[in-house]
Amino acid sequence: MWSKRQSQLLLVKVSPGGLRPLVIPVPLFVLDLALDAFADLACLFDAFAPKRLRGVSRFNLAGCCTGPASMERMLAVCLQLFRETRQYGRFRLAEVQSGNIRVFIDFY
Repeated sequence: MWSKRQSQLLLVKVSPGGLRPLVIPVPLFVLDLALDAFADLACLFDAFAPKRLRGVSRFNLAGCCTGPASMERMLAVCLQLFRETRQYGRFRLAEVQSGNIRVFIDFY
C-alpha cells in the first residue's frame, strides 16, 4: 500500500448558490481526544448504570444474543474506526448537492 500522510483536518465546505463558500476546518486531533475522553466516561457509565440502561445487546453471526455490550467497547470500536479512516490521507468523504447548495466533507 502507498504510504500516505495521516489526515489532520476535516474540512466542511458549504457552497450556497452564487455566494462565497463557507469552509469550516475541524482539527482531527480534537475529535480524537474527545472520543478518548468519552471512552473513560463510558467506563464509568458501565460501572454505575443500572442494567436496564445498558440494554444494548451483541449478536453473533447466527443472530443469537450473546449478552449486553458495554459502552466502553462500542466507543473503543468507534475510536479505532476513526483512527483507521485518518490513515488513508486526503480524500472526499461526502459530496451532497440540493438545488444550488453543495456540501463537501473532506479529510485533508
